[in-house]
Amino acid sequence: MFHKIEFIKSATEINNYPSPDKKEFCIVGKSNVGKSSFINKITNRKSISKVGKTPGKTKLLNYFLVNDLYYMVDTPGYGYANLSKNEQNRIEKMIIEYFEKRANLELIVLLVDIRRLMGEHEQWFLNLIKEKNIGIIIVFTKTDKLSKNQLYNQKQKIKNANVGIFNCFASTTTTDWIVPLTEKIVNILEA
Repeated sequence: MFHKIEFIKSATEINNYPSPDKKEFCIVGKSNVGKSSFINKITNRKSISKVGKTPGKTKLLNYFLVNDLYYMVDTPGYGYANLSKNEQNRIEKMIIEYFEKRANLELIVLLVDIRRLMGEHEQWFLNLIKEKNIGIIIVFTKTDKLSKNQLYNQKQKIKNANVGIFNCFASTTTTDWIVPLTEKIVNILEA
């Protein structure tokens, strides 16, 4: 479990990142996937990450120190909500540089809205990191937005897709998924 969380800094380029003296994992996902709510839930904080009414609030790489051992990075949502083309290009360049140059990045937690599953943006992202030796966990969010039958059907689609990656099903209304997920994150970082 993540007991101690401390905001360290925001950055936009490699010379602003914290020193790479700790292993690091990042949280990524589409602009409206519920990234801030997810971060608040796994850290057991109400507002460590700002939840906005409109998607696309995060425009920087936000670094948090977890349990004095790891960096957790909140990245801007891809899909970029309603941003200008220049702002979209700036964010895309920043994210690509981060994934290509951050040597201590050990794990990516990819959030996917279970109602929409993997789309073009998720494939772009997976292709971006495919050649890196980085662990990945896919977390399907917003499970509480589906009926039990719809959730079962979506889980079957995911199972049949045979992604072959540790999957987690998350909701802001439940907590049973938090300990197994945080344990998996720590196990990957400690391997």
